[in-house]
Amino acid sequence: MSTIELAERLRGTPITVNAVHPGIVNTHMLKSATGIFKLIALLATPVAVSPERGAATTVYLATSPDVANRTACSPATVGSMMTAPDSPRARRRPASS
Repeated sequence: MSTIELAERLRGTPITVNAVHPGIVNTHMLKSATGIFKLIALLATPVAVSPERGAATTVYLATSPDVANRTACSPATVGSMMTAPDSPRARRRPASS
């Protein structure tokens, strides 16, 4: 079921729905790839983010009162809310790697 469909089904309830992709994360799985995936991993490593940064958006959406009543936020919307100067989470957000 897609995020949009689930959000529609849960409209009017206190449950929010968000889909998150962490991007390319520099994890053991990336480093231990084999075959063609090893080549892809080598090319992706320079732009990969730390595991902490990769998890930041997921943790933010799961715990922040800033988005408690928002559903199906786009990555751009979530990113701007996480870095808003008046957001208390902006000070605690992990630095990009």
